Amino acid sequence: MRTFIALNFASEVHDTLHEMNEYLQTQAASGKFVPRENYHLTLVFLGDIDPAHVEDIRKVLEQLPAGTIPLTFEKLGTFNPSRKGRIYWVGIESNPQLKRLHETLLDKLETAGFDFDRKPFRPHVTLGRKVVTSLEAHRKVMEAFEPFNTIVDSLSLMKSERIGDRMVYEPVITKKL
Repeated sequence: MRTFIALNFASEVHDTLHEMNEYLQTQAASGKFVPRENYHLTLVFLGDIDPAHVEDIRKVLEQLPAGTIPLTFEKLGTFNPSRKGRIYWVGIESNPQLKRLHETLLDKLETAGFDFDRKPFRPHVTLGRKVVTSLEAHRKVMEAFEPFNTIVDSLSLMKSERIGDRMVYEPVITKKL
C-alpha cells in the first residue's frame, strides 16, 4: 500500500487553490493538473508499506501533540523549469507549530522503525506538473497569486492509488490535532 502522511484542508481552501489552478490552466499550453480533491500538504512520504503496519502508524499519530496549525499560503513558485514544463506549487510559510509537528512526526516514525527519506521539508501544495507556459503567461500567473491563511485541525495517513490515468488519495487514518 503506497502511503504518505498529510495535512488535509477545509473545503474553502480547496476552493481557493482550485481557483488558482483553473487560472493556471487558462494560461498554460499543456500540463497535468492536480484535481480539486487531491490538494494536501505532505508531511512525510512513507512509500509502500505493509497494511499490517497501519496500526503502528495509528499509535505514532496518537502520540503527536494536540493543537491546531495555522498556515499561511504565502507564494506561488515552481520547481524544475525545463522543456517538459514546470511543477507549479503554492508555498506555505514555515512556522513553529508546523515545524514542530513535522519534526515530532519524523522522530516518532523513526523510533517506531519506519524507513523514509529525511529530505529537507519545503511545505507546499502542488497545483500542476509538466506545465508549459510562455514567459508572459508565467509572469501573469505568478503576479496573480494572493496570499491567504487557514487553520488545520487534523492530519491523515493517506493511501495513494492510480486508477486509470488519475491518482486517487484516500484517508486510512485521520487524527484530530
